[in-house]
Amino acid sequence: MNLVIYAPSPETYNRLLRRELEAVHFDLVLEIHRSAQSLAKRLRRPVADLVAAILFISGERQLLELLSFKDLLWDLPTILIMPDRNNRMIAQAHNLRPRFLTDSQKDCGREVLSVLNRMLDKSRVCSMTEIRGASEMNGSPVKH
Repeated sequence: MNLVIYAPSPETYNRLLRRELEAVHFDLVLEIHRSAQSLAKRLRRPVADLVAAILFISGERQLLELLSFKDLLWDLPTILIMPDRNNRMIAQAHNLRPRFLTDSQKDCGREVLSVLNRMLDKSRVCSMTEIRGASEMNGSPVKH
């Protein structure tokens, strides 16, 4: 399972989440992207192995770049971390359809990890359902 992280400013990611993610989710492969172009290129490849995306927005320019390829994010559970509570930017950010939106002005690490854990649990349940369904279609017994 892979987790996509968009962090143009690594300081915010390092301060809020890096240690916790690496300690708690050692089974995840972290794909860290520093530019919107790199992220868009990754999202244009098959995303079946991606469980979620955490996007750190450091300003309006980054948000507008992400909005230019928002359709690539629609099927991917997304957590957005905004620089502050700017109402206009938050309204625009909702066009990315995040599952969770917070700001980096507070210590949001625990909240983000909690939401991510729920996303991972949901992903695991969906994967098991798909495996079970494929096995039943093939006539193979389902092993638990």
